[in-house]
Amino acid sequence: MKRYIYQLERQQHDVDASIHDLESSERASLIDGSTSTDAVFLPLLDRELKKIALFYEFQERELLDELAELEG
Repeated sequence: MKRYIYQLERQQHDVDASIHDLESSERASLIDGSTSTDAVFLPLLDRELKKIALFYEFQERELLDELAELEG
């Protein structure tokens, strides 16, 4: 994920060479509603969220199975 953020920031910076304060552009570029970065960044966020949700669903199933064994 960091790699994609870096690439998007780099592209955004290359497009807008007038930005001199890189730190402030890091905070603003991906969250300013720019459709060019949103089209790439939002699907990446969705994919990461799906991974996290699947991980916790798996953990929940494992715990419920262990609980069922202890109760049974």
